[in-house]
Formats: sequence, structure tokens, C-alpha cells
Amino acid sequence: MVAETVETRAQDAIAEAKAALLKTFGPMGGITARADDFGLVLPHCPPEAIREALEALVEDGSVEVASLSDGAAVYQFIRH
Repeated sequence: MVAETVETRAQDAIAEAKAALLKTFGPMGGITARADDFGLVLPHCPPEAIREALEALVEDGSVEVASLSDGAAVYQFIRH
């Protein structure tokens, strides 16, 4: 029962982060940053939720992911 509550809270946090990312950066497009940098703009969202939300947006096709020379992932909101 506790595991369900923790899982539900994690899913809710990811959904909230996804909505906040789309609302803040989706309309502009062309925004590229590391997950941690997006977290600086959305401090109310937990960092892990932001990373998971960005990965979900990659799967949705709203965001592209690339790798920097140091191996860090950067995410870019597609320009419409």
C-alpha cells in the first residue's frame, strides 16, 4: 500500500513536471539545456521528475535529446 502511494506521488510529480515544461518551453521551441538547468527554472519540480518528464517528452516527439562531448544529455524543445 505504501509502495502504491510512493509510486502514485512519483507519477504525479512527473506529470506535473511534464506539464510545466511544456507550458514554459513548448510554445517557444528551440530551447536547449541539461535537465538540471531546466530544474533551475522550475524549482518547484523535483530534479528526478524533470529528468523523467524530459525522457517522456522525447518519447512523445516533443523534445530531442543529444549528447555533449562530456557525455551529458541535453534536451531541445522542437521549434514549431
